[in-house]
Amino acid sequence: MKIRKSIIIALITIVNARDIYVSKTENYDTDNYLLFDTYNDTIEQPHPSHKNYYPAVDAVVLRDGGPVLGPHFTQEVMIYRENKRIDANWGFIMGYVPQEDQGGVDPNNPGKITGSMNNQKAPYIWKANGDDIEYGFGSGDNNNYALAEDVLSEKGVWYHIATTFDGTNYKLYVNGQLVHNYLGCAGKTPYPTPVKYIGGAREGSGRFTGRMDEVRMWNYARSQQQIQTNMNKKLRGDELGLAAYFPMDIYNQVLIDRSGNNNHGVMIGPILRSRYFSSNCPEPDGSMSCPYPTLELALDHVKPWDRIILREGRYTEFIMRDGLNDDTGIVWGQLDPDFGGPRTNTITIEPYPNEKVVIDGTISIDVDWKPTIHNGHLVYKATLDSSAIADQIQRPFRDVYGVWIDGRYQIPSVTPNIKNPTDPSYGGPNDQVSGSHWETDVVQAEIQDWNVDREQGLARLNLLDTLEEWAYDPASEELFIYADPRFLPTSTNVRIRVLHRMLHMRMAVNLEFKNLEFFGGAIKVEGVNILFEDCEFKQLHDITLPAHMNRGDLCTGIYTWNAEFVNCRFSEIPYVYPVKIRGIKSRVENCHFTNMDWWANPGGGAAELGNIARYVTFENSKVGGLGGSHLMEYCRIEDFKDPCDCSGINRGAHGAPRSMTRYNWIINGPGANGIRIDGGGNGAGNRRGDIHHIITIGNNRGMRLKGDFHDVHHITAYDNRMLDVDLFVGKYGEPDEFNQGFHLNYTPGNINTEISNSFIEASFTCPSPDCWAYPESETGINQPNDIPLLFDLGIWFGRALDHSSVHREMADPWYLNLYNDESSDIHPTNRLQDYDFRPRKGSSLIDGGKVIPGLNDGQDLQFNYPPSFPGQNRKYVGEAPDIGAYEYGDSVYWIPGYRYPHPSFPIPRNNAVDVIPDYSVVWNYPYKKDYTGTTATVTINGPGVNRTELFDYPNNVCFQPFQPSGNYTWSVMVDGKSGGLWTFQVDNDIYPLNDRSVDTTAQVKILPTKQQFLDVKHNQVAFIRFEVPPSVLGEWDIDLNLYVAEVHRLESGIIIYNYDQEGWGESNNEMNIGMLDHELGTALDTIFSLDPSSSVLINMDDVITAPGEYSFAFGVIDTSDHVSFYSNEANNFSKFTPYPIYYPSLSFAPSVDSIDIVLTTPVNDTTIAMNASSDDSIKFEWNFSHGVDVDIQEYHLVIGLPYATETNDMDTSYIELYTQDNQAKVSKSDLLSMLMGVNLSQGLFTWTVTGDMGNGEMQAITSNRFSTSMNESNFKGAVPDKFKLYDNFPNPFNPSTTISYDLKQWSLVKIDIYDLLGRNVLSIGETIKPLGQHSFQFYGTDQIGQKLSSGIYFYNLTVKEPMNKKEVFSGTKKMMIVK
Repeated sequence: MKIRKSIIIALITIVNARDIYVSKTENYDTDNYLLFDTYNDTIEQPHPSHKNYYPAVDAVVLRDGGPVLGPHFTQEVMIYRENKRIDANWGFIMGYVPQEDQGGVDPNNPGKITGSMNNQKAPYIWKANGDDIEYGFGSGDNNNYALAEDVLSEKGVWYHIATTFDGTNYKLYVNGQLVHNYLGCAGKTPYPTPVKYIGGAREGSGRFTGRMDEVRMWNYARSQQQIQTNMNKKLRGDELGLAAYFPMDIYNQVLIDRSGNNNHGVMIGPILRSRYFSSNCPEPDGSMSCPYPTLELALDHVKPWDRIILREGRYTEFIMRDGLNDDTGIVWGQLDPDFGGPRTNTITIEPYPNEKVVIDGTISIDVDWKPTIHNGHLVYKATLDSSAIADQIQRPFRDVYGVWIDGRYQIPSVTPNIKNPTDPSYGGPNDQVSGSHWETDVVQAEIQDWNVDREQGLARLNLLDTLEEWAYDPASEELFIYADPRFLPTSTNVRIRVLHRMLHMRMAVNLEFKNLEFFGGAIKVEGVNILFEDCEFKQLHDITLPAHMNRGDLCTGIYTWNAEFVNCRFSEIPYVYPVKIRGIKSRVENCHFTNMDWWANPGGGAAELGNIARYVTFENSKVGGLGGSHLMEYCRIEDFKDPCDCSGINRGAHGAPRSMTRYNWIINGPGANGIRIDGGGNGAGNRRGDIHHIITIGNNRGMRLKGDFHDVHHITAYDNRMLDVDLFVGKYGEPDEFNQGFHLNYTPGNINTEISNSFIEASFTCPSPDCWAYPESETGINQPNDIPLLFDLGIWFGRALDHSSVHREMADPWYLNLYNDESSDIHPTNRLQDYDFRPRKGSSLIDGGKVIPGLNDGQDLQFNYPPSFPGQNRKYVGEAPDIGAYEYGDSVYWIPGYRYPHPSFPIPRNNAVDVIPDYSVVWNYPYKKDYTGTTATVTINGPGVNRTELFDYPNNVCFQPFQPSGNYTWSVMVDGKSGGLWTFQVDNDIYPLNDRSVDTTAQVKILPTKQQFLDVKHNQVAFIRFEVPPSVLGEWDIDLNLYVAEVHRLESGIIIYNYDQEGWGESNNEMNIGMLDHELGTALDTIFSLDPSSSVLINMDDVITAPGEYSFAFGVIDTSDHVSFYSNEANNFSKFTPYPIYYPSLSFAPSVDSIDIVLTTPVNDTTIAMNASSDDSIKFEWNFSHGVDVDIQEYHLVIGLPYATETNDMDTSYIELYTQDNQAKVSKSDLLSMLMGVNLSQGLFTWTVTGDMGNGEMQAITSNRFSTSMNESNFKGAVPDKFKLYDNFPNPFNPSTTISYDLKQWSLVKIDIYDLLGRNVLSIGETIKPLGQHSFQFYGTDQIGQKLSSGIYFYNLTVKEPMNKKEVFSGTKKMMIVK
């Protein structure tokens, strides 16, 4: 019965859910009030007990001390008790308690001021005990007061409060009714202390929370009738006896006294808010017709299960709230770590469908810009109107925090200078762009030394000397911009940031933000079960903001507690900490972070990504990496740099226990660790971290792990600058009884850490006895070199293997150093690479590992974290697991990082060249919350391949051999979404699976040590093994290519033999080339003459006649001869970048008869958007099926449009072009003319190309098709049989209606709107429209956008022939606008 009752309650709750609308377009009148809350408006942070925020917190300090009320007086105010915010039980509404000088702040209670002189209190009103009012004054000899109980019992309503004193009666009125009369003050006179504060009564604590309006002070006692008559009216300000009057008008930071007595106040904390009303909407109610004008107002009225729907626009609001949807019995500060669970009673905030909404911390400024000379440069200057800005942001304007021109970021004037860091052309940390932020360090600590009052301005004028810098002078209120000529400031294109934080919510529960963009203001949200989904966050923070280095929440772009971020994008959030996502219930899944910072943070500044981080890309950022989440999987951290002791993934002291780091890439972090587990100073701080399946490359250290008892498996680490894998022995604190007196007074670390199946290039420290052949008491630390012992662990260590090349062991890996050519030290501008870290065929990594139960044998075991889905840790392929992070031959290639809404991350990358012929294609799936039943359709086209195949998730490897030099296209479709058409060109060379020079007299196992040369001499035979893929069929010109390194002596010749042994290699198994029979096969050719540093080509057409494995051996005739060829590991020419010209290879060239034309653009079966005024062009492109040169004299492009004639026969309309290039442009208007000529609104076109070679033609392999569709809103392609004008709907209407009409042919269309007097109020000019059904949205506005008055109007549709302008239809209908 209990379960059934719960279901019924839940259903009832859902039924009561509402859609609440917010729109900026509704024109409301406003009436201002002041909001006093728990936040400080200068940094949008809850009020701390801090000297910077005295003399009062959230109060108004009246000028010259305020009015002095005499023996008779009246005080009036309107207050509102909050029901959606913190409603403090105690708070001074107005008054002043003077302070005796007793040394200032009590050091034991910094929020309390000592020495209150209560006998000298000014007349005051105090909200007490929540529902009570205390009022009184000091008479010099005594503190006189009265308490009226339970007079403010209701929340969410306005109260009018008045106190009057006539010398005897001290009365309290609430809403005009007398509720209390105190006689204890009879005969007494208030001490002449001015009423100094509104919203407070003394320095420090005692602040009021709530709303306040219509503060009035009189120098006489007003009657009840006077109070009742005027309490809901505005005063003129010149009424008799009016001492001070505050209708809540402000001038920037000043609250204006409208009594004429100049008791103006300075606002410290409170902010301006508005009541809204109009003739149509006495009060906004969240309906479509009376929407709330602000999100803030909607939050004041929201209820559980409500959905707040924001209409399109930029919402410049600064929302600071406590307690949202928290009626759940939570005791904040005593939150059980297990509290949470699924969100329920959820409040959702999202845009109206298909509309863009920006929660914006910036405002547009309408100012005049004048050129001026500053520091010898032409800059632009404008004077800001601080009062207008204050009105716009509803709080005091104090400074400028950021500037944008046409949305482009401008740099605060700093030193040293940098170029605009948001310009993507400046690349990444390896790109040597002078003056970019990658090259120049600007450190906050050196320039952020302004006083808190910021007298000099945040961006200093004296530093304004570089293009796109800005500076603001608070004294003159002048803004200066050293503008780029491409982005000049105007009166409409400049936005400025005027506050630090635009959103701060505390104690929020079950709250969702969806499909929103957050821009130009910091965010802090704390609570439970908070979700940000499909959101974008941009430029939330900057160096100009106050420096609070010891307060992570204050120097963070976005700070959350127990929030989840799903499918979100973050960019350009500079300063100390871009992102801090914290809390045991926090999660970051499928999020993309890019260009997160450009200022240097020597002390750190790593982003924190919650308790769980999954499918995260963090790239191209001057940030010291990420704080390690408890579970961190499928994350890609790439191109990050900061001058600090940081890490791509950093687990601080005590951060390792029960953590799991798996399936991650950490790439190119100069100066940083790839992964670090830091030391624990006390106790077993960092034990038992699980780390497996990791790529850590191009970093300062690939991996530095402190502590002990870690499990480290399947690591690929290379191209790191110092250490690839460092299992550090020091900086590990154990309890005293375990301390072994290590020389640094640390317990030796990593003695019990296990490492296996890891692929390490050059530097490896391992204090574990497993790494050394010594007795355990003599364990080494650095660079273990016992190769058999390492192989038993499944560790391939390049240093121990004579610095063997790691790159040549992988299919197509990432390289740290790229150069334009073999003699250049210049980085190429195109740094695109492939990320194929699988062992290449023939690699000694294959089957070289050991079985780790639960990690590589297909079992789902717990470890520190269970698998995230069944089968996550896949079973190895072959006889044993491979060494490194990937398994050769696996049908799943895990790709970490952000998953786009469509298939992405193609391997080979789009437009790749020199792709391995015997290869595969790999892709990443789009992001989905549930992959059950997900399939991918893969299509590959090119020479010898026309394949479409279906793959079940997570399989993402399509094995396919390709023809050498072939041009291929391929695509992947998942859930109807394509990743686009990807292309690549296959290498015309095939490189050896293995090559080795072998002493044939020694029968010993040859390990994969580095052998840069293939020496051919007495008893030394060079073996080379190739595999020709099955794609190589038909006639090919095939050459064996060798490059001579040195000719020591050659008198007789070098004989090339067949070697009939298949499957040999350098692996640690029975097929090792050193252990096999070295008997040579048939002699194929003899080389008699060779020159040093020259290439050799041997034709193999008669030898290689079919696909399969081919091995060749090279021996000398004369035992005194000796020649050295370069091997497949030659890499001493240009640092680490491979230059295959030196490698042995088989080159393949197809015959001309096997080459065809391939149509590339537009993609087959694509759709091209058209409109009635199309004046742009469509580019048609084609290529050869293979990457070879063919002499084509002229190409012939033919585009056809099939159509049905009046007799239902099929015919085709054509366009033909001739060109000598492999591309041509066709105007869309020509295609429209074809459609109009056969009276089609859209069509299916075909196109093909032939090439004239002079002695024959080259044909396209196949023709392509493309469709056209009208890119017009409110258009349906159904074909009507007549012209027709429909009745508008709705009718009557407000604010908009839809006018629809049918066209039976292409037509010239005009719509006119007339009023009852026949005047044309709106005309939509003549436009060509296709046949079909059209509609037009009419918003009740005239030609200049003004709203029309209510009444009857007529709309007329005129239709003409598009060619001769002859009218073919006219129709008129009536409609009514209502208000």
